[in-house]
Amino acid sequence: MARNKLTAGRIRDFECPTGTAQAFLWDTEAPGLAVRATPGSEARGFIFQSRLNGKALRLTIGDVRAWGIDAARAEARRLQTLIDQGTDPRQEKADKRAAIEAKKAESARQEVTVGDAWAAYVLARSHRWGESSTRDHAQAIKPGGERITRGRKAGQGEYTLPGMVHSLLTVRLVDLTQTRITAWMQGNNARGATQAAKVFRLVRAFLGWCAERPEYAGLV
Repeated sequence: MARNKLTAGRIRDFECPTGTAQAFLWDTEAPGLAVRATPGSEARGFIFQSRLNGKALRLTIGDVRAWGIDAARAEARRLQTLIDQGTDPRQEKADKRAAIEAKKAESARQEVTVGDAWAAYVLARSHRWGESSTRDHAQAIKPGGERITRGRKAGQGEYTLPGMVHSLLTVRLVDLTQTRITAWMQGNNARGATQAAKVFRLVRAFLGWCAERPEYAGLV
């Protein structure tokens, strides 16, 4: 196959002949590097072609409008070096993509709040609870602020207080430290030690469930 030193002018003027599915303008400077053109399209792309374990291998480097010639040559040489070392560049690309996706997933995992996980917990476990337990979990996260119209006890305010877990709902699981839990429990004890102990048992069971779920494990 004919080769030419790639230049901006040659790339600009390169076209795919009529009746041909695709055409390649091969570079003389970097083995395996070419510009690919297709019929009826002004788009041009740098590609790299070589052989790995006796089989042909072709990879797309990128659009000529995004990649400079020198950068494309450097990438072609890098890919050939990988092949010379017995590494499949396609696998390397897949591994990099997987690492990026894993990093994104972990970043998203770090942002999970108690409220996010609590909702998932209730959805996953509530079918095993009785009416009383279901009510306790719902009550624990209520925002409060509802006017008490009847049955108000002496000294009780006009509006309901938030559920004891409500203040934790916007806290990220990664921020739910022992210090944070201790301060939270101290505030709840001031409201009523018996109820606080009951709610703590709910939260402890919730955190135990989180520890067993891959999407939440290790965050708290």
